[in-house]
Amino acid sequence: TKVTSVSNSTSGVLIKWNRDKKANGYLVYRKNDSGHWIKIGKVKESKTTSFTDKDVVNGTKYQYTVAAYKGKKTGKKSSEAAIVRISRPKIKSIKTAPAGTIKLGTGNNSKVIGYKIKYSKKKNFKNAKTVTVKGTKVRAYQITGLTWGKKYYVKVRSYLKDGDEKY
Repeated sequence: TKVTSVSNSTSGVLIKWNRDKKANGYLVYRKNDSGHWIKIGKVKESKTTSFTDKDVVNGTKYQYTVAAYKGKKTGKKSSEAAIVRISRPKIKSIKTAPAGTIKLGTGNNSKVIGYKIKYSKKKNFKNAKTVTVKGTKVRAYQITGLTWGKKYYVKVRSYLKDGDEKY
């Protein structure tokens, strides 16, 4: 099997992989600080191809691999995939400001370098606009140029860079 993606989710790091039709299940491994692979999960259903690592810390880089198993035999570990855990930003306040603006504030996350704020008139975020704000906290960012009396949907994502990678 092969790890297809690792991503930050609400409750941890989500690891996904390709299905092995011959397997009974999968073993999920994470590399520890000394460089050894430690089993962190066992998926007992061969059709299930994802696992959430909930024992993660904000701002920490993790490496994952997966191995299929059948009975007592375990296959080779898949290719490795890495990610930095970034906790979900919390919107502390969102208020209607003067005509045509929304005032937004977030909590502090000292591990990130900025936030991406996405907003749209549509719940599915079709034709959404995105603004990037640098810093560990959005104290009072104003989205301007909005239509007065219209409902807007807002999402906030935090990001950081680790070398050339952006998470």
